This record gives sequence, structure tokens and C-alpha cells, in this order.
Amino acid sequence: MKFQPLDKIAIPFMLALCLLIGVLAWTGEHAAARVRDFSWQDKDIGALDRAFILSFTRPMDHASVEANLQIAPPLPGKISWAGRRMAYTLLAPPPYGEKFQLTLQDAYERSVTTGTRRNVMQPFLATFESRDRAFAYIGVEGEEAGRLVLSNLTKRMKVVLTPKNLLVTDFDIFPDAQRILFAAIDRTAKSPSVLDQKLYTVTTGLIVQAPPEPGERQQPSWWVRPTPPQPVAAKVITPVLENTEYRHYQVQRFKLSADGKTLVMQRVARKNPGAQFGLWAVALTEDGTISSAPVELRSKGGGDFSITPDGSFIAVSEGQGLAIIPIKPDAKPLEFLPKFGQLLAFAQDGTKALTVKFNSDYTRSLFLVTNQGEEKELLKITGSILSAEFDPIGQFAYCILSKAISTPVPAKGAAPQKPPNTSSKNNLTYQEQPFLAMVNLKTEETIPLLALPQQLDVTMSLAPDGLGLLLDQIIVGNSNLSPALRTRSGQAIASSQLWLVPIVPGDPAAQKNTPPTKLPLLGIRPKWLP
Repeated sequence: MKFQPLDKIAIPFMLALCLLIGVLAWTGEHAAARVRDFSWQDKDIGALDRAFILSFTRPMDHASVEANLQIAPPLPGKISWAGRRMAYTLLAPPPYGEKFQLTLQDAYERSVTTGTRRNVMQPFLATFESRDRAFAYIGVEGEEAGRLVLSNLTKRMKVVLTPKNLLVTDFDIFPDAQRILFAAIDRTAKSPSVLDQKLYTVTTGLIVQAPPEPGERQQPSWWVRPTPPQPVAAKVITPVLENTEYRHYQVQRFKLSADGKTLVMQRVARKNPGAQFGLWAVALTEDGTISSAPVELRSKGGGDFSITPDGSFIAVSEGQGLAIIPIKPDAKPLEFLPKFGQLLAFAQDGTKALTVKFNSDYTRSLFLVTNQGEEKELLKITGSILSAEFDPIGQFAYCILSKAISTPVPAKGAAPQKPPNTSSKNNLTYQEQPFLAMVNLKTEETIPLLALPQQLDVTMSLAPDGLGLLLDQIIVGNSNLSPALRTRSGQAIASSQLWLVPIVPGDPAAQKNTPPTKLPLLGIRPKWLP
């Protein structure tokens, strides 16, 4: 066989290349290991973001990685491994309004053949933030009266989101915190009435760059440069129910599912309210607009309702108990709960709920009910159970309760001064004194925290990170608004003070000694942004 001149040059190069490949395969690659991807890099995390993933280019020595991983400020968590991927799961939601820095250095890669430590990895530094600590409320005085207001405690700013001509009566917040769904009455109409309220969405102006969902693959940054979130101006109003079909109905109550993809509303036909009154559901797009025709869930539905965290069912309060109704018509209904008359809250994971039982001796009991059929009575009270919320970890429940206090009826001729929330029976006057309490779900201990003014229409909102609780203190009386903002019992609202109660997680003794903070804000129905 005769070799060509080019072959004489190429064959030695091929032999040298094969030898080099063999040497590399035998000795291994000498470049230091590094972090290939960090799922929270430059992201805005929220209460539902409970785990991040670190992906490495080489097999790592687990002990050295775990010993040298640092997060400042600290975020306690636990670590698990799957090959070259490390998952860090938080033990509690991240505190809002914080900037975090993750560092990893002096960690070693691990030899696949011997299992021993090898080269030190390249140092890694990354940053991420938690969402702004912010909430929305309905103003009651001055330029804010009847308008939706956003208070951003992190950036120390306040924005009035809705125009003067719209009187906001209620609202709910989308999970991305970039839009708010609200009901409002047009004050410029000839005879404005709550019967004419309509639904709208308004943008908050917040930009949230959320991390990927668990298990979602990200394209490496060297492959596709990530597109930064586009800023959305605040105060952009969009009508939600504006077509001809929806105009025939009046919306009384409404709620968004936890993922913001479903709107459940209680609506009444304007021409025939007695015959067409029930619960309806519609699907929403990402920008909050209607994407499907309404589906009737229940032809008669006059009670309050709640949506399960997974958005599959609603719990409706009825005269005989709680009905669990599927949102999708072909889904199988869950068990009817005849023992309980009201559902107060679902846990974030949907495995348990707080319900109220109305007892035959005129007392009320707070029950913890699980999806496994377990029922546990947490407390029994002679007054009322007005509201309750789970803390993010599911260890405590924060409740607004009221205690019935009896006093003798004044003698004849004495000037009667009947305080609010009172009733008379057997020459005794019964007055309900509301208070804030914390209930330990494991020990069933009820810990009173704060006495509240004698007004049963109190809105409570627990922060998504569990570190703060908002309350409103309503004052009823003459209102300058037309129509007037009203309590749930129909009384006109003259003013209302907002309060912030700092929460000390897992420390009842310290919590009892933590005073509330009076905010320089006047409003009603405050709600934390997710």
C-alpha cells in the first residue's frame, strides 16, 4: 500500500491525538468543577418558593458543599442530592423585602472511581431577592376615599391605583402581585348603587421575576440570554365583565383561585334575581381577562364560599353544612360536611382546613379538619369566631374571636347607653368583645394576644412570610361618600385606622409582649400582596 504525502502527515497527528485522548481519559479532566446553574439567580422569590437547585459540572463531595454553602441573611433549610444536583428546601418562607447573597467556596469535587476528594471547585457567588413587603387597602378619607391604594413598605411609597370616579367595594390580588381584581361603582352615574358594581383589573406597577417551577428545565444562560421582565405601568384599568351576556347579571361576591386562573363569582340575574341566583366560574388568561364562557356551578348559592388551594373545588356554606363542589363539571364531588356551618381557611398545601361548628348550646367550636377525615376541636367559645388563618408553616392559627360579656340591665329611669354588639336577655345585657388570639394546632392551646375595639367587622390579613398581621379599626357614622362605604352588616363607615401586628414565629410568650403598630394610613379591608 502506497501512502500519499498527506497521509504521512495526517497519520502521526491522528496517533498523537489518540494518545492524548487516552491520557485525558486515564488522568481525568483538570479544569476545576463549577456551578453550572442556580435556579434563584437574580430572581424575586415569594412565600411559595421553598426550594432552589444548584447544578454542578462534576460529581461533588457532598460534605464539603454542605459545610461551605452560606446564605446571608440566613435562610434555614435542609439539603438533598440527586446526582450532580443539590436541592435546598427552606424550613420557613423567606422574609419579604430582603436581598440575599449565596456563596460557595472551598468545596471539592469527588472522584467517580475512588470516591475521594479531588480538585477544589471554582468559587461561586450569586444574589437574589424576596418580593416587596406590600399590601393594598380601600381608602376612607380625603383623596383616597373609596379608592384602591397600594402601600409598599419595602420601598416606602404609596400609590393610589384607581381613579376618583370608581368607588371600590372589594378586591382580590393575583398571585404574581402585578394585578388586582376589584369591584367598583361608577360615582358619576345618575343614581350610583351597589347593585351596579362592575369588575375591573388594575396594574400595580410591580415587577416580579419569579423563579422557575420545581422540576422545570431552564435553558443555560450561555444558550439563550434570559429576557428581563418588561415593566408594566401602574394604574392601568381593564374592565373584566363587559360583554352583553355579563351585563345581565349583578356580581355579589367573587374570589380568585390561588393560581389566578379561575374566577368564581356569585351572581344574580338583574331581571329575575329569585330564579337566577348562584355560583359561576370563568377561566382567566395571564393578563386577567376572560378566556371562556361562564360555567354554572350551583343554581342556588347564597352562602359564603372558599376555593381550595389547588383550584379544583369550592366549599360553600349552606343551611345544613358545608358543600364541596367541583369547579370542573366532570369532577367527582367530595364529601358533604353537615357538622360544620362555616369554612374559614385552607392551609397552603390544601391538606387541612379551619371550620366552625354551631353547637346546640349556642356556643361555637373551631375545628381542624384534614383531607384524611380527621376532625379535632381546637376551642369552644360563647361568643363568635369571626375569622382565622393558618401561619405559613401550619403550626399556629391566628383568629379573631369575640367573648360574650354579660352585665345587668340598667334600672328604669337610668339613661340607657347601649354599646355596639349587644343583646338583652333575662335582665342581662350581652356584649361581644372581640380579640386576637393564637391557637397552637398541636397542643390546642388558645393564647389571647390583643383586645380589639368593640366592632365585629374586623379584617385580618396575615403576611405571606408570616411575620406581620394587618387589622382595620372601623368607625361607623356619617360618611361623605355617595354611595357610602359600608360594613358587612350595612352600617356606613366614617373612618378606619390600619394597624400592623408584628409576628414572632413559634414564640407565644414573646408574641404576647409584642405591641401593635399604628400605621399612618386610614383604610379598610387590607390585604397583603402574595
